Amino acid sequence: MDITGTTPDDEDPVAQLRPNARPGAEDQPYSPPPERAPETPAASGPAQQAAEAFAAELIRLRNDRGLSQLVLARRMGYNKSYVTHVERCTQAPTQPFARQADLVLGSGEILSGLWCAYHTARRTDRRPNHAPWSVLPAPGTLERADGPQSPREGASDIAVGERDCVQVHRTNPPTIPIPRQLPPQPAHFTGRTAELSRLDALLDSEKLGRLSTVVVSAIAGSAGIGKTSLAVRWAHSAQNRFPDGQLYINLRGYDPDPPLTSSHALGFFLRSLGLPAERIPQDVEAMEGMYRSVLAGRRVLVVLDNAATPEQVRPLLPNEPGCVVVVTSRSRLSGLVARDGAHRVSLDVLTPDEAISLMREVIGCDRVNGELESVIQLARQCAYLPLALRVAAERVAGRPHLTVGDLVEELTVEHNRLDALAADDDEATAVRTVFSWSYHSLSPEAARVFRLLALQPGPDISLEAVAALAGVTPGEAGRQLDALVAVHLLAATSRGRFQFHDLLRAYAFERATTDEPAAERDTATRRLFEWYLHTAHAALFAFLPQHPDMPIDPVAPNCQPLEFADREHARRWFTIEHGNLLAVVRHAPAANQHTIGWQLPQVIDGYLAEVYHATERISVHQLGLAAAQHLGHELAQNWAYCHLGEAYEYARRYDKAIACFRHALEIAKRSATCSVKQPH
Repeated sequence: MDITGTTPDDEDPVAQLRPNARPGAEDQPYSPPPERAPETPAASGPAQQAAEAFAAELIRLRNDRGLSQLVLARRMGYNKSYVTHVERCTQAPTQPFARQADLVLGSGEILSGLWCAYHTARRTDRRPNHAPWSVLPAPGTLERADGPQSPREGASDIAVGERDCVQVHRTNPPTIPIPRQLPPQPAHFTGRTAELSRLDALLDSEKLGRLSTVVVSAIAGSAGIGKTSLAVRWAHSAQNRFPDGQLYINLRGYDPDPPLTSSHALGFFLRSLGLPAERIPQDVEAMEGMYRSVLAGRRVLVVLDNAATPEQVRPLLPNEPGCVVVVTSRSRLSGLVARDGAHRVSLDVLTPDEAISLMREVIGCDRVNGELESVIQLARQCAYLPLALRVAAERVAGRPHLTVGDLVEELTVEHNRLDALAADDDEATAVRTVFSWSYHSLSPEAARVFRLLALQPGPDISLEAVAALAGVTPGEAGRQLDALVAVHLLAATSRGRFQFHDLLRAYAFERATTDEPAAERDTATRRLFEWYLHTAHAALFAFLPQHPDMPIDPVAPNCQPLEFADREHARRWFTIEHGNLLAVVRHAPAANQHTIGWQLPQVIDGYLAEVYHATERISVHQLGLAAAQHLGHELAQNWAYCHLGEAYEYARRYDKAIACFRHALEIAKRSATCSVKQPH
């Protein structure tokens, strides 16, 4: 064992055989091939001493945090052998390595400053084979000891030679943007006084230091009971106590598609916290370490909405006591309570008084007080569920020419009809009754849009996509969407974007399969998927103007894809539509849209490669390859194998990358042979 704590058994023989990183990817680990020794600092003199100072500080920081070389390497996204070489001074440190180590170890800019010291010492060394590096020290980071200096608090001197000293200033950790990601406060929120007080009490106890671990409040309750509304309402009331920001993500634990993975959520949070995509590792453990390092010493509120399991949540829990996490789930998440010290806040339906108060908010006090008995009966028929109450109240408010009693009779008839057709429990029947009642009051145009929206496979949808789905103009689509939002059958999440509650999505899909002919559903799905394909194609060439042309089908006459002014416009669209694009790729085979199933992955590959979504990139191209193979389309398979190979290469799964490139080469050879044999 040497000073670094490494024994021969710790070496990573596989890492020694990996190819070097692609040119320009400076954050990739440097794993020297066996036939050439790694680049080393000078054998003696200032550069060697500066490298030894860097290595000693790296070892000290790593040991202080109880990390092995392997764990540190994984969290940084580097090979273990690279870390070993740096600590042994047989490999020159690089600026990206120093920055990443500072970030993971939470050491401010200590190692970055030591790298600057090494860099300056290296530039003074004029011996052969030690040319100066091309990267210059950051202004103000490094000052010569023999030049003008101004004293700064926290500075430390590092001797790197008798005649050449540098002074490195330890600075505070780099600033990060303050995320403000909470959704808008829910309208007509009422009641839940006890639950809000419970959350406030948990926060107060954490503030006073009586809780030694992160507070995780698992808000358990059935669908439509108001878990998200409570979490968002409380988060807004408490946000001033978290000056470093609020993070929010919908984990989609109960969506028709698979739940959001921890790696996707971590990547989203790290980018929200200001990390450039190229500095985010692909390994989940490394992402966890980086996420917790960035949040160290900060007070941030994290809201994890619609979680499915404790395993989905755990990687997203900070280690910082100043951070608080609120989790909503239909599950009780008992594992978080037992193992992670979470505090459960369970929701029930509203009390009768709270339900009447909600009705007053929406319908108006005069009307409620004038027909109080009918309003009480209406609340009872809604089973006191907040979602059902809001939908029913909007229905009443929109028909002022009828009495509440008249509307209660309508709802009773609908309830009896559905109750005779289904064996649901009381709450489920109440929700479906209210939905059906409101749906049947819609205009034919609005009802059609409501049904077709269930065919959107992604988490939300834009106005322009709805127009493509319904085959109408954006103006007409906007009018029907406004009608749906007005009666609480659809939520407007931001300007020009809309989202279903999961219960309403299920009901809309039920109506689509019942009321919309299969041919109409297929046509609408094709229109939507083609719109995504051709809009993504337009965005690709604004995002990467030099990208080679893509072999996709021509735009249909009735398809109106978006246009993009510049790279930033395209990047924003890709970022917003990220989840929808992946959902279209996943759902294309089931929708019998195999051509789009192989073309869309090729179109969005440039964006996925730029933002370093390695895992998703592999998954997308696996699906694209399957679609190409289903069609027996050799050119499509060639494109898919090439991009899948690149995705594997970036993920450092070199054996799979080589196999993909070989398949692509075989297809290319076959295609070339066939073209040669054809008569001219």
